[in-house]
Amino acid sequence: MSCPVIEIYCDKCGSKIKHMITIKPLKDVLRITKYRCTSCGIGLNPLDFSIDLEKLS
Repeated sequence: MSCPVIEIYCDKCGSKIKHMITIKPLKDVLRITKYRCTSCGIGLNPLDFSIDLEKLS
C-alpha cells in the first residue's frame, strides 16, 4: 500500500506549488509562499481552490 500524494498547482501558469505526502491545511501550505505562486507571482486565495482526485495504479 502506498501513501497518498498531494500536489498543488497554480491554475494560471500550471506550475507545481507544492508536493506533499502528509496532508496539511491549504492555508498553512500557501503561507510558506506568502499566498503567491512561486513561478508567475499571482496571488492565491485558499478559498478559490478545487480538489481533483486521481486513482493511480
